[in-house]
This record gives sequence, structure tokens and C-alpha cells, in this order.
Amino acid sequence: MSDINAMSIKNSKSYVIIAFIYAILCALSVLVNIILTAILVVSPILVGGFLYIIKNPKWVVLAVFGSLYVGNLFYIVPSESFPITLFKVVLIGVILLFIFTLMNTKKLHIDLIGLEIEILLLAAFIAISLVWSPVPMEGAFYAIRFAVSLTMCYSVFNLIQDRKTVQQLFLLISVASICVAILSVRDLLSNPYAAVQAYLSGGTKIGDRATVVDIDPNIVSTLFFLPAFYGASLYSNLKAEKKMQIFGGIIVAACLAGSLATLSRSGLLSLGVGLAIISFKMRSQRLIITAIIGALIILVIKPDLVFTLTSLVRRFTGLFTGEVDNSASIRINLMVASWDMFVNSNFIGIGFRGFGTTYLATHYVSSAAQVYEPHNMTYTIYTELGLHGFLLVSWIVIYTFRTALENLNTCLTYQKNASMLAINQAVFTSLVAYMIFFQFLSGAYNNNLFLLCCTLTFILRKVMHNDIHG
Repeated sequence: MSDINAMSIKNSKSYVIIAFIYAILCALSVLVNIILTAILVVSPILVGGFLYIIKNPKWVVLAVFGSLYVGNLFYIVPSESFPITLFKVVLIGVILLFIFTLMNTKKLHIDLIGLEIEILLLAAFIAISLVWSPVPMEGAFYAIRFAVSLTMCYSVFNLIQDRKTVQQLFLLISVASICVAILSVRDLLSNPYAAVQAYLSGGTKIGDRATVVDIDPNIVSTLFFLPAFYGASLYSNLKAEKKMQIFGGIIVAACLAGSLATLSRSGLLSLGVGLAIISFKMRSQRLIITAIIGALIILVIKPDLVFTLTSLVRRFTGLFTGEVDNSASIRINLMVASWDMFVNSNFIGIGFRGFGTTYLATHYVSSAAQVYEPHNMTYTIYTELGLHGFLLVSWIVIYTFRTALENLNTCLTYQKNASMLAINQAVFTSLVAYMIFFQFLSGAYNNNLFLLCCTLTFILRKVMHNDIHG
């Protein structure tokens, strides 16, 4: 027997003896304290998992996106003030893993996206505006949240280094979106009176709309942007493998159903524009024709959904006429007020997170619609951060869009991979969809999926550059 084989057998015996002794210690610890037993049993699993993740950081990155789709389905620690969700735990994990990886390289090298000066300037503008903000403590809290989200984005950007991980990521969110879509449709249809109630109320009753993983159905609708556009691109690509086209069709059908269940006008408008862009880019009418045929078949099978469809149409028209609810008039009032606040602040802004408080102090809020939070990201930025903040954010948006478009053109030129083409189209189209969506709602600062979508733009640039230039 060789010396190497003898050493291997000796090591194996040592591991067995150590495991046996540890098992005895675990058993004896029951006599001391059951909590001690649980710690002893779980600790090796946690240590082993940590060592495995260090060697395979992509699993933490995948967990970040996956936990965003799990959302509020369950809480690790329930709490009315600050519930602990799976995403929050994974968020801490990915940041700690990035820090550990950075320290372990001994070079302190960080991959940069090219917007570091602009991001630091934005952070400085936010911090300075807190000096005159009417709610400095609230502003500071949201500024810290924004900083944590940006740290998460940089961690994900640095931990993803290859194309395979990106492809696995989109496979994961596609499957997750199908599950969320099923739950969304179930939420809407589980109440037999939901369609009638939605019709009578114009679709304004939140209880009749699918929320699933977030209390706001509008936010739920945004979960379908990336996977829907990914699936639509695969389905419209006649050069892709048949199984990929079928998979893409399943994804986009599920995402459309899930988004419809939310009855979110802003979400559906954004999704519709995105799907139209993909149909135009792919020069294929298959997507539109299939959607029409599918809708007709569903209505024939389940005719009571006509009420829900009619409700949705009424909500769309009400967005512009104000006939269904006060949503349109409220948005107009908020927009007019934002300009007043912007001008009265001498164009330097009223301070981060100061919109709601300033609006309440200076504008009449009717008892019928006590809405004072901004419903548009554009006027939120120039109202709170002033002209300089608006110009800076506009440049960041333009740079991100330009990078996403360059990625798409690079993919079309150098790579014929249907999956990578679908991914690049999904990211670019999702950015368009988010820009439309946030004209009807604020909160882009703390929408983690939107920030990660922006991050994917720069991840794709890095990954494709590595593929082309080695």
C-alpha cells in the first residue's frame, strides 16, 4: 500500500473518531441544557455552510434575488415595528461575505462600475439636505437604508464574475416569478366576490387585489418585470431552441396573469410597454398574437373574469379622467405642490424625505383623500434635492441606460447565445419599465429589486467583456 493511501485511510479514521466523540458530547449536553444541545448540533452545519459559501459565493447572490421574491410570505422574527424577513438576513450575509472576500484577497481590490464620483456626490447632497429637512431623523433613517442597499449592490456586483451565474440567476427568478404569479392569481380568485367588488369599486379596494409578498400590490407587479421580459425575449426568438421558447412562453404567461391579478395600472402599463418594445426589437408578432388568443380562451373558460377585466379598463381610464377614484386629481395636486415647494426653496430643495411634512404644512389635504406622500420619483427628486440633485440623478440614469443599450448591442454583435440575448433585453427593457412605473409612484431609493436591476447592467458589461477579451 502506498504512503498516500495509508495517509488517506488514517485521516478517514481520525474524522470518524472525531465525529463519534462529538456525537457523544451532543448527547451528554442534553443533561445540561437543551439549548446547548441545539447549538452543538447546528454549529457544524453553520460552519460547514459558511466554508462552502466562501468557496462558492454565487449561492449567496442567488439567495439575495430569491429572498426578494419570497418577501413577506413569512417572517423569521415577527414584529410590528421591525420584522425580520429572509431578505434582511441574506442582505447582511452578502455584505459580510463581500467584506470577508475583500479582506481575504489582501489587496483590498473592489470592482467599480464607473459612477462612484456621482454616487458619492449624491450621498453628499442627501446628507447636506438633512440640515434643513423638516424631518432630519426620518431622512437620516432612509438615507442609511439607501446606503445599505447600495452596499448590497456593490457586494453583488463584485461577487458575480461569470456568465453562468447570471444565467442561473435568471433561471431562479423565472421559477420564483411563476410561483408568485400562482399565489397572486389565487389571492384574487380565492374570494368568489372579488371580481364583482372590484368592478363596483373600480378596482380601488386593496383587499381585492393580489398583494402576496408586499402590502402594496403596485410593488408586487414590479416583481414580474425582469422575468416577464426574459421570457418574452426567449418566446419571441425563433432561432432559440424549442424548449427555451416553450419555457419563455410559460414564464411570460404566468407573469402576465400575476400582474393582472394585482390590478396595478402603473405596473401593467410598464409591463405592456416593455413587451411592446421586445416585440418590436425581435421583429416578431408572436407575443402579441398569443396574448390576445390566450386572453380570449381564458374569458371563454371563465367568463366571470370579464368583471375583473372591465374593472382594469376602468382603472386605466380613471387614471386620466379621475372618474373611478381621486387618484388622477391627487397626483395632479401633488405635482403642482411639488413645483411650488421647489420654487419656494430657491431651487435648492426642501430636504431629503421632507415632501410629506412640507405638503401637510403648506397645502390643504381633503378628508376624502388624505394623501400627502409623493407619487412620482421625478418631482420627488427635484423637490427634495433641488436642481443640482435632479441633474445629478438624471446623469446617473442616462449613464445606466446607455450602458444597458451598449450591452445589448455588444451581445447582438459578438454573442449569438439566446439566453444572454434574452437577459440583456430583459435588463434594458426592465429599466424602461421602472422609469415608467416610478412616474406613478415614489420609492426608487429603497426598491431593492430596481437597484439590483441597475446593478445587473454593469454586471453584464463586466461579464461580456471577460467573455470577449478573456
